[in-house]
Amino acid sequence: MPSNNRRLFLTRVAQFIGGSIALTACTSNTSLRSSKAIKDITRVKNVPVDFKEGVASGDPYADRVILWTRLTPRLAIQNKSALILENVVWQISIDANFTAIVNQGVTTASGANNFCVKVDAAGLQPATRYFYRFMLGEQSSPVGRTKTLPVGETKEARFAVVSCSNYGHGYFHVYNDIAARKDLDFVLHLGDYIYEYQDNIYSDPKLVAGDRALEPTHETITLDDYRARYQCYRGDKDLQAVHASHPFIVVWDDHELANDAWIDGAQGHQQGEGEWSHRKVAAMRAFREFMPIRDPESGSKPLQIYRQFDIGNLASLIMLDTRLIGRDEQLNYRNNNVDKESLEDSSRNLLGTEQEEWLVRKLTESKSANQPWQIIGQQLLTGRVCMPDVTDIIDPVDHGQRNFQNDLIEIGKQDLPMNMDAWDGYNAAKQRLLNHYKIHANNVISLAGDTHNSWAFELIRDEDRLCESPLAVAVEFGTPSVSSPGMESWFPTSDHAESAKRMINKNQELIFHDNSQRGWLELKLRQKQAQSYFHYIAGVKTKAYRASGGPKFIVDAGTSKLKVE
Repeated sequence: MPSNNRRLFLTRVAQFIGGSIALTACTSNTSLRSSKAIKDITRVKNVPVDFKEGVASGDPYADRVILWTRLTPRLAIQNKSALILENVVWQISIDANFTAIVNQGVTTASGANNFCVKVDAAGLQPATRYFYRFMLGEQSSPVGRTKTLPVGETKEARFAVVSCSNYGHGYFHVYNDIAARKDLDFVLHLGDYIYEYQDNIYSDPKLVAGDRALEPTHETITLDDYRARYQCYRGDKDLQAVHASHPFIVVWDDHELANDAWIDGAQGHQQGEGEWSHRKVAAMRAFREFMPIRDPESGSKPLQIYRQFDIGNLASLIMLDTRLIGRDEQLNYRNNNVDKESLEDSSRNLLGTEQEEWLVRKLTESKSANQPWQIIGQQLLTGRVCMPDVTDIIDPVDHGQRNFQNDLIEIGKQDLPMNMDAWDGYNAAKQRLLNHYKIHANNVISLAGDTHNSWAFELIRDEDRLCESPLAVAVEFGTPSVSSPGMESWFPTSDHAESAKRMINKNQELIFHDNSQRGWLELKLRQKQAQSYFHYIAGVKTKAYRASGGPKFIVDAGTSKLKVE
């Protein structure tokens, strides 16, 4: 924007919001361009900045969407948290050249929030694509593209589902693949957006030693640690591209905090790492700073992330927190506290009472509104998974995991589930959930991340299992990971197809399973039918990759049955 036009724009915005914008923001202040440290600064104007982490949008409604960016001041600052950058301009427009601006404003970027900026851009039209950008002085961010949700009669919606993006384990080609799509309404990220480990834990040593070096190199525990890790991830060009292409709807899982987190702790939070409550607050604060998510009103339930989005009269997207807000500690086979009685303990919660009651209300409201689809966005698999016997096809190379593998196979022979961190570890709570789906919903499609592999289930209540032809109450799809390794890394076999076949034969609800590929899930909704598509990416360890299509499934409204397209 030419300087004269920029001055005119700032003048108009200042008048619009009550004349609070100082026009000196358009002038040059050479003293602030010095490399010398600046002390005791509170508010500054026209500071040279970079937009190193790009832009993002998220939590779309029919009339508004969150816009995000982060500014990096090109200054040596001794007291960064006290610095406030004034006159950060944002614009949202119908066109990429910003000749048809529909809303705009001026805000600040504060060192107290790590110079992250979030704006709830309102006054938008339903089911409409927009372009947006941020500016400070003569500097402009990249241009992002976003879209609002529809209202009323809605024939179709299409979105991507992703999870488990481990920077140190591979390139984010999945994000690049999704960024290239122009027909998606949004991206649903189901958690593990970052990983908290130090750089030599759960990462590929060759990649980390090359151009996938992690910051910080140690495990993330403090607020500054988590901020640095998000900045590291946000520096990835593929991640920037997908954020700039589509709005995101996100929820956290455990690795935004620590492995196998629950309400009062985590397996990955060890003695000597401080108070869990402090770490949790730090992790959640960094998450909210860096994610294009609508924050709770001031002072109200800062850890609440469950929320709901209407996709016209087509669907209700209900986002759950199955990780933090109500989860009791996991059972553990190593502690010998797992048996059928403990799994059926009705006092053990995964959602918590308040969230479960909220879920029932949202399902009921959606059903009453005659929305055909209730889409559940959450972290964990609901479908029951017991490990089959694959002893004869386990890779003979010693991976140092043979005892672990044998234990899981023996647990499977006892008809006990293999993952106590999933809904299987809270079966009484799971049965209540499935009853809610049956009673209060029209057609539930549950979406899950966490496992790094592909799954498709027809979810059956325990009380219906012994029926000759048990009816499912919902279907579920588990998305493969962006880059985190899957079952092939901890259960390597000589025949992946055979091990997947045995997994399906072992588990009554399981219709499809892939245990060795990275990728993403696409879901297309229509009034009478839903379609899912698995997409796979070969080559996450290399800069070149190959995309391929996986199986496609159809769900007819009123059936909770999966058909191969």
